[in-house]
Amino acid sequence: MKPVVISARAHDDRSSALRFVIRLRRSCLPPGRHPSRGGAVPAIAPGLRVSVLGSCLIPSRVLDDAVAIDRVVQGARDLATILDDG
Repeated sequence: MKPVVISARAHDDRSSALRFVIRLRRSCLPPGRHPSRGGAVPAIAPGLRVSVLGSCLIPSRVLDDAVAIDRVVQGARDLATILDDG
């Protein structure tokens, strides 16, 4: 599992960061109940789905026995470029 990277802004406002993490967990877990949630975006990557949480995009892929959430991206960013950069 990749480490979670916390922005400097989150360090300045820990209560907002904690509220966001709680909303993220409620939105994404357990993904097994709705593995195909979000819109399909095959133009970016085969099998990629994107869900929205507030102003963030959550790209995910359905695996054989799990749902992989690789990152959470601020919605104004270019998702295709970010995912290409890995």
